[in-house]
Amino acid sequence: MPSLSIIIPFRNEAENVSAVMDEILAFHPAAEIIAVDDASTDDTKSALSAYPIRYVALASRGGKGRAVYAGLSLATAPITAIIDGDGQYDPKDITTALERLLREKLDLINGCRQDRCDSHSTKLASAVANGIRRHILNDSVRDAGSGLKIFRTSTARQLLIPFEGMHRYITTIFEKTGKSIAEMPINHRPRLHGTSHYTHTGRALRSIPQMIKVARHIKKLNKSRA
Repeated sequence: MPSLSIIIPFRNEAENVSAVMDEILAFHPAAEIIAVDDASTDDTKSALSAYPIRYVALASRGGKGRAVYAGLSLATAPITAIIDGDGQYDPKDITTALERLLREKLDLINGCRQDRCDSHSTKLASAVANGIRRHILNDSVRDAGSGLKIFRTSTARQLLIPFEGMHRYITTIFEKTGKSIAEMPINHRPRLHGTSHYTHTGRALRSIPQMIKVARHIKKLNKSRA
């Protein structure tokens, strides 16, 4: 059994697959790599077929949250990391996060992007959504939308449910159910090729019903533990 599973959601990232996969495999050759193809319409599947990984394709576009959940359902290692498939995250940070998770016996570590390499509009949308999230969910998470997280696989399976946007609330759900979490600075890089296929248009308004759903889910989880 591998000691680490790495979930990578892809949505029309054919141009980025080789660079992303080569780098991840170079740093984590023994890890179980799970590539989740979120109904790509380009050559993402063909590009991924060249690598010794586990591949799963969503039949229809489900969003990053559902893609991450699909990968989690397949993970066999006790620790799972998630990292985006656009090359903006540094797989070396997974090593640092894993070492800290094990050393401090944490349940989750959330990467906090330093010198974030995104457009002004993307950063503005994230700032607004983060403010709304903190108001509704009363969490302490600094970078909820970070595409790099690492956590205990069994704990995530107990806590998470599949829905669009789920990936943005993983850290919040862990924190609000009493799990031990930490955030650490991580490297953030310019996108290798193309533009994001998980757009931020209307994110703040779309997030409100997601947050209400998360608040109810957290309440249900805590009630079941009482």
